[in-house]
Amino acid sequence: MYYLKLDNVSFGYGQEMIIDKLDLDIDNPKNIAIIGPSGSGKTTLLKLLCGDHFSKSTIVVKATVLNLENFRILKRIINVVFDDDIFIKDTVFEELKNPFNNMLLRPSDAQLRLEEIIKYFKIEDLLERKIDDLSIEKKMLIKILAVLITMPEIIGFDDVVGYLDSQDKERLFKYLKKKNINFIMVTSDIEETLLADYLVCLYKGKVAMEGNTLDVLREEKLIRRLGFNLPFYIDLSIQLGYYELLSEIYLNKEDMVNAIWK
Repeated sequence: MYYLKLDNVSFGYGQEMIIDKLDLDIDNPKNIAIIGPSGSGKTTLLKLLCGDHFSKSTIVVKATVLNLENFRILKRIINVVFDDDIFIKDTVFEELKNPFNNMLLRPSDAQLRLEEIIKYFKIEDLLERKIDDLSIEKKMLIKILAVLITMPEIIGFDDVVGYLDSQDKERLFKYLKKKNINFIMVTSDIEETLLADYLVCLYKGKVAMEGNTLDVLREEKLIRRLGFNLPFYIDLSIQLGYYELLSEIYLNKEDMVNAIWK
C-alpha cells in the first residue's frame, strides 16, 4: 500500500512550472519534513497533496487516488494548516467550534473533542478573546488547533510550526503522537526537520534528495547548497567524525559528551 506516491507530477501557471516531473514514493506511514530554497515548490506540493491544486498525473495519499470524486475522502485523510491570516470566526471559541459544522459528529462527541483540545493545550483563558487581539504565536496555535480538531489521519504544516513557543510546540507533537496522527511539515528551520522521520529536499520543483532524516542531513554539501546550515550538534558530530572522535551522529550536548568520554 502506498503512503505517498507522486508519479511524474507537474504543476504550474502558464509556462512557469513550479513542480516539474516530480516523483516521490513512500510506502510506509512516516512523519515527513520538506525543505528547499524559496520557490522550490514546497507549498505547491502540500496543496497538491491536500487537493487545493490538481494535477493530471497520479498522486496517491494513503492508498487514495487524488481526484475530484475522492475529494470528501481526501479531506478526512489530510488537512493542511497554511501560513496565512485567514480565520472564519471572530473569537477563539467560535473558531474552534466552526469545523464541526462540516463533520458528522454527535453533539456530545464534538463537545468532548473540543474540551480535550482546550484542556490539553491549556487555552482556557483564550476562549473569549478576539482572534485579532492575539499575538502571532497564539493566532497560529489557534489556526493549527482548528485543523487538528478535525482529527485528520495526516496533518500538514506549511511553515507554521516555527511560530509556536517551545511549550506549545512540545504539546503539539506529543498530542500528534498520542493520537497517532502523522504530519507532513514544510519548514524553513533545519532544526525542525529533526522532529520528522523522513526528509525530502526540493530544488527547482524536483526532489533533490530524500530518505531517513539523519541520513539526508549527513549529506552536508547538499544541505548547504540548498541554503541551509546543519543543526549544530549534527554538524559538530560530522566534524568530530573526521578526526575519528565520533562514529555516530548526536543530537544534543549530553549524548555527545558521554560518547566522547566513555
